[in-house]
Amino acid sequence: VIIVATIKLNLTLGIYPWNIETYVLLETFCLLWLVL
Repeated sequence: VIIVATIKLNLTLGIYPWNIETYVLLETFCLLWLVL
């Protein structure tokens, strides 16, 4: 699960390397998803 979340974050950085807000939102969502 953690590996999948990491891959998603890496893909997001690759697609939107300039959009920090999107990265933060996705990271927060992944963390909440992992907790729940």
